[in-house]
Amino acid sequence: MNFDITRPRSNLPSSSPPKRPNVRMNIRASGALIMAKETGRLLFALRKISSVDRDRGHEWNLWGGKLYIHESPETGVIRCAKEQTSYQGDFVDVIQIYSFVSLYTNFRYYTYLLIVEEEFTPKIDTKIIDNYQWVEYGEFPDPLHPVAKTLLDRAGNKIKDVIEKNLIKEGLANGNFSTIKLKNLIEGLV
Repeated sequence: MNFDITRPRSNLPSSSPPKRPNVRMNIRASGALIMAKETGRLLFALRKISSVDRDRGHEWNLWGGKLYIHESPETGVIRCAKEQTSYQGDFVDVIQIYSFVSLYTNFRYYTYLLIVEEEFTPKIDTKIIDNYQWVEYGEFPDPLHPVAKTLLDRAGNKIKDVIEKNLIKEGLANGNFSTIKLKNLIEGLV
């Protein structure tokens, strides 16, 4: 029986068998969506074309990168996000929303939602990122990297739950749902 043929495929579309038989990679990486608690909007990065994806154009993606050998995924994603955005503050919350393990190459990718108090202006590293954009959930920038799109499809409900927990909905009687900032609601009551 040929074991390589019967092995199950990975759970993301970009996974493929190694080019050389019996070659096992052991790469770990973390990626993050950054969410502003005040607005519920998400921060995306427009990554430069890498040597791996030369045939692809610029695509919007998550913040993050490879982990150091003894670095935890949570520590690594915080380090990468701070390096790539020059964000100086602390994250209000760090929530793991998805994990991926390639069955062919032992590639592991951990995805987090990093929550900040309010939107900020990133000072991006122009060697790896061309631009950034804060967006509402569901109004994602185009073109979106296929792996980021798959992640949003699979972890979308978890992301929406976190956004909804941070925002109050009004207009229930009319069926018109609109979000307001918790801070503004409290100020209006005082």
